[in-house]
Amino acid sequence: MRRRKGAERGDNDFEEISWNEAYEMMAERLKVKEIRATDPKKFALFTGPDQMQALTGLFA
Repeated sequence: MRRRKGAERGDNDFEEISWNEAYEMMAERLKVKEIRATDPKKFALFTGPDQMQALTGLFA
């Protein structure tokens, strides 16, 4: 889910998005492409037994 453009926090106004859109948003916000291009060692992803390892594995 993504907050609709123009909606404020607390408005409870969201729209469905695809998993691909969600991954792209996360990668963009984390600057993954920039980091991979300059120094991949600057990016780390940690998970634990109480987290969704399958989901974070797909992202990684």
